[in-house]
Amino acid sequence: MVEGIPTRAESPFAERSLTATIGSSGLIPRSQRGPGQQRPTSAIRSSGYTDVWWEDVVGALVNGDRTLVTWDWDGSCAIGGATDAWWRWRDSTGWYLYTSGGTQDTTCYRHQGETTSEFRNNSFCGPDTVFTDYYYVQFRGYFDGTYGGSSSSDTLYECAPLYRYAIVVKTS
Repeated sequence: MVEGIPTRAESPFAERSLTATIGSSGLIPRSQRGPGQQRPTSAIRSSGYTDVWWEDVVGALVNGDRTLVTWDWDGSCAIGGATDAWWRWRDSTGWYLYTSGGTQDTTCYRHQGETTSEFRNNSFCGPDTVFTDYYYVQFRGYFDGTYGGSSSSDTLYECAPLYRYAIVVKTS
């Protein structure tokens, strides 16, 4: 396994994809807000994503998991948000989405979205099934408009190198 920051745009070879809305949350209840955390007159909306994907030795995408988050904030509190997921894979080489899911939650400090997935391939390495697991792909939007992301992903039983890439991006 090799990890790194991509130096080019993601490979365009994904042939199948699935999108899903994980959920959305509204305002933090008044009872949970501290001093200075009352409902803002004008909140700011921001968005971003954490994207993790695996490529084969020729640079073709084999599968990927992206967590997309939109959140509202006012400088003192993250007010709410929405989380979407985008899973994609190259089925012509035998990859398929085996499981997928996601969660989200909002505190005054941040709105966090998280997706998980597992892809399998029964033909990539002969009789052995190859797995790529996305244990978590997280994006966090904070009360002050800053952001962060993290991920954990691994591949198991591969017979040829697969390369892992990850990126965290604020889009607005």
